[in-house]
Amino acid sequence: YEIGIVTGVQTCALPICLIRLKVIDALHAAAREGRSIGVRGVHSQLEQLDIPLSFLSVREVLKRLCVEGVISLGSDKCYSLNPEARAVLEQPVSR
Repeated sequence: YEIGIVTGVQTCALPICLIRLKVIDALHAAAREGRSIGVRGVHSQLEQLDIPLSFLSVREVLKRLCVEGVISLGSDKCYSLNPEARAVLEQPVSR
């Protein structure tokens, strides 16, 4: 599963970074559960994983992912993976 995330990030031409991977994972998990998630939701999920990242840092990572085209910000202030990124994440991992 994490290989799929790494592939997704590389496909989107972003440097691999644990924080970005965790943010993408939080957005992907929310999408699989049919939920919308904003900055607070992503931040809360990272806190539950004991990832020490400030609210402002989470917001900056989300902004960067938007600029890079990996995610988009909806009118409801919630973020979602773009279809291409989600498709990459949902590909079966070859071993």
